[in-house]
Amino acid sequence: MDSYLILIIIIFVLSVIQSFFGVGLLVFGTPLLLILGYSFEESLTFLLPSSIIISLIQTLAYDERLTSSDLHKKISLFSVPGIIIGLLFVLSDVNTFNIGLVVGLILLTTVFFRNIKYLFLILKKIFNSNLNIYLFLMGIIHGVSNMGGGFLTILVTSIFDNKNTQRRNIAFGYLIFGVTQIIILLILNFHIFTFWSLIFPILSLVVYYSVGNLIFKKISENSYNYLMSILIFLYGIVLIIINI
Repeated sequence: MDSYLILIIIIFVLSVIQSFFGVGLLVFGTPLLLILGYSFEESLTFLLPSSIIISLIQTLAYDERLTSSDLHKKISLFSVPGIIIGLLFVLSDVNTFNIGLVVGLILLTTVFFRNIKYLFLILKKIFNSNLNIYLFLMGIIHGVSNMGGGFLTILVTSIFDNKNTQRRNIAFGYLIFGVTQIIILLILNFHIFTFWSLIFPILSLVVYYSVGNLIFKKISENSYNYLMSILIFLYGIVLIIINI
């Protein structure tokens, strides 16, 4: 029972973060659960349902004017195949390498670029010129490691300035990620899902409406973008520490 109490606490805290930023459950939850001894597949059964329910609410919560249909189409077209390839690679037990350290270093470098105006403009040009390739590689990284959320956040916050628009488009990408993963798991490993896969999303739903979304509404645009940089930085640090 103690192990499930720890899981409840983790889901609660990370649901607050995801309610606020659009990401959190997978990017922080996956390394945490792996450290606690859960397998990658088990971690997905605990985290994915909660992630999907919050992403769905955030995707449906705002006016269509906050949505980039072109970006959504490209995420569906290029990231989904990458996620499928990456997740099948993991489930086949062929995966023998850990990309966490590399991802962590990339995220820290990107935080540096985000906070220097000249370098940030260069980052935007790179995304514009190589968006399809970036989305495909992001999908593979997410399928293999659940770490695609950091790259999705970097992309969306580089394209949009408004916090509502940022969160809605991040949530859409994360929703597509989660739905793709859970469909594959339900087809190939349905037996690994448990009663808790139904309980945790209910908990996340309560957290979203009672805590996370209320904080989001009160925060200013500048503070939100500043906190987003801190989130990416902390995620990069966590990945580097646990993979050294």
